[in-house]
Amino acid sequence: MQLGADRIRQVVLSLRTFSQVDQSQKKAFDIQEGIDSTLLLLQNRLQAKAGRPGIKAIKEYGDFPPIECYAGQVNQVFINLLHNSIDALEQKYRKNPDKTTLYDSIIRV
Repeated sequence: MQLGADRIRQVVLSLRTFSQVDQSQKKAFDIQEGIDSTLLLLQNRLQAKAGRPGIKAIKEYGDFPPIECYAGQVNQVFINLLHNSIDALEQKYRKNPDKTTLYDSIIRV
């Protein structure tokens, strides 16, 4: 029960981070937090599906200071990039399921 409650809390926090789409002014934005929120929201797409192994996201963050930007727009870029990466891996696996290796199911961010 606690695990489920923690998961819901994480999703709600990610959605709050993501819901900044309509902000009309720039603000300090933590890139790592934005990527983490995006990965949490896309977690279901990263899991193994019928006919496809799970996709692992390896986070290799540098030490980035917050940037002044429109956070919602940057979050949208992250979700588009990761969504397209997942789509590309799924397409590659569908075309050549026998030739796809474990390393082909990794996204590095």
